[in-house]
Amino acid sequence: MAASDDLADTIDYAAVWEEIKKLVENESFAIIERLADQIAHRAQIDEQLTEAQRLPDGPLRLHIGFVVGPRRNWPNLWKPTIDALGKLLGGTTPDRPWHPSDGRIVQLGLSTRTDPTFGNHITLRIHAGPSSADPT
Repeated sequence: MAASDDLADTIDYAAVWEEIKKLVENESFAIIERLADQIAHRAQIDEQLTEAQRLPDGPLRLHIGFVVGPRRNWPNLWKPTIDALGKLLGGTTPDRPWHPSDGRIVQLGLSTRTDPTFGNHITLRIHAGPSSADPT
């Protein structure tokens, strides 16, 4: 059921299709249920990163905390999350896969907590701040 009747609240199906296409081209799936699971958790990650604030400039430390249900294999979540960080970093475009600003995350932490009430749901907690590490 739709949350509203506002076109601005809809999903960009062209973008979803592009993500599914990349997923199928780059990974192998023996059963469609695994593909569906990958699509679902990538959509949850993408939605939460879209709602997050853009990261500040400069060398950063970044911590991403996952809260997942017991049916989620959280190690399979970090790569699509890292791949989706462009929404927070800004500047990277499809015709230019690397951007100088991409290297500004100089410290990265990942953690997970399992919540039995979550089922297949995923929640991200993102904390970013200036890094004291030398980026060179």
